[in-house]
Amino acid sequence: MKTRDVALGVVFAALAIALNFSIRIPDPFASFLYYQIWEIPILTAFFLFGVKIMSLVTCVNLVALFIFFQGSSILGPVYWLIAWLSMMAGIGLIKILLNRRSVKNAAIMAALYTAFGVAFRTVAMVLVNYSVLRYPPPVGFGYSEQAILGLVPVLAFFNATLALYTIPISYSISKTLARTVNTLR
Repeated sequence: MKTRDVALGVVFAALAIALNFSIRIPDPFASFLYYQIWEIPILTAFFLFGVKIMSLVTCVNLVALFIFFQGSSILGPVYWLIAWLSMMAGIGLIKILLNRRSVKNAAIMAALYTAFGVAFRTVAMVLVNYSVLRYPPPVGFGYSEQAILGLVPVLAFFNATLALYTIPISYSISKTLARTVNTLR
């Protein structure tokens, strides 16, 4: 990895980690979940610089999550990683499918990235949450089947709405930064 790539990764990782300490809005239906904005720099790094730098930022952020922000389970960062990778799979699929086609309309691209990212993240986390919440800590919370069936829609809503604002904001920021950087050259 080039020095430039490492430097960019460090900058975006530092921003993501700093934002971990900032805005935290509790989910109104599940007070142990928080809406935050720290995924935005990671996704912005992807849109600006690609998979390699985004992967570096993701790894550094994952370490920070394990150290500072585990959440209500010590495996919380692992669940975030699953949510993140599933969302990135949806976004990546669109990127691959449209790689050979030139879609000039940023709103259409943002909508496609958002739709696929939301869908992949939501479905993946429904499956993960339904599977693991029944196990005792640290894997799950030892919930009964009835409790899980009541909680899974709430968790699906959380994951969908988190991706619903993270993706378009990140895409917009990356488009703005890309124009700004190009005008400075």
